[in-house]
Amino acid sequence: MAVEAGATKAEVLEAVSVAIAMGGTPAIGWSWRVVKILEELGKW
Repeated sequence: MAVEAGATKAEVLEAVSVAIAMGGTPAIGWSWRVVKILEELGKW
């Protein structure tokens, strides 16, 4: 949704890095999925 609202790649990656910092190791798996899905959808 953030990308559809106009978020840049840098903004999404910043949010992902905050999620990892706050969520620890389990958040890394979810963060990887976010990046992979956005790449597959051609949003980046």
